[in-house]
Amino acid sequence: MTMKKNAMRDELEKLRTLNQVLTVQQLQGRDALNKAKETLVFGWKDSTDGRSAIGVKLFGALDSKPFLVVSYRKYSSSEVAQEKSTQIFSLWEKELSNPTWHPFNVIEIHGEHQEVIHDDEKLLKLKKDWGDDAYNVVRTVLTELNDYNPSRRYVVPELWNYVEDKKVTLAEAIKVLLNNLQ
Repeated sequence: MTMKKNAMRDELEKLRTLNQVLTVQQLQGRDALNKAKETLVFGWKDSTDGRSAIGVKLFGALDSKPFLVVSYRKYSSSEVAQEKSTQIFSLWEKELSNPTWHPFNVIEIHGEHQEVIHDDEKLLKLKKDWGDDAYNVVRTVLTELNDYNPSRRYVVPELWNYVEDKKVTLAEAIKVLLNNLQ
């Protein structure tokens, strides 16, 4: 009985060691893929001409246009409109980068727990003062930041297929590059 127990212990230790080796290999493989993807993203960003179906999309980047449009409607002076737009845009960029502001609630949808945006006072005031477009762009950015980088909240560049409106896989990007070389 003791021999069997020792053999099982030895086997368990071998399996633990194998598990550790495989985990390290998986992490190294993931790191290598992430570095390759990062290289592709930054190379693509430098060579994008605006006509390609594939480009770099910045997730979590706030668009200033909705704020500017509302400012021009609110203020008669173009100089004042631009100044106010810049102020409110900067305020919301700062707010969005603040990881302690987390206007999300966890709810159950079809048996799965999901985070959804809860309209707190800040968001409701934004909607009231600056309208639906500014409000919606802030909500979109909040969702992107929460999906891509909830703890640090910075912009994440991704290869994006603008024709199909989806993220480009590493394999798809390499295929496009190879086709462009021919």
